[in-house]
Amino acid sequence: MTDRKFRVGIIGADTQASWAGASHVPALAAQPSLVLAGVATRREDSARAAAEAFGAERWYADPMSSSGTKASTS
Repeated sequence: MTDRKFRVGIIGADTQASWAGASHVPALAAQPSLVLAGVATRREDSARAAAEAFGAERWYADPMSSSGTKASTS
């Protein structure tokens, strides 16, 4: 068995109105070979909130609707 972790991301990971928190994040957390590397939403504020809430390493937002496109949360 390998200790290699596969990094995955969730697009549409809004904490208020998405399946991410109710379904996708818990399913990823239950898999020891997966790590949530990033989340993406349309707006910077919701992307930052999703990364914080879900423990993602990075957040991404639509560059046409926000000032920054990515930042590290760690």
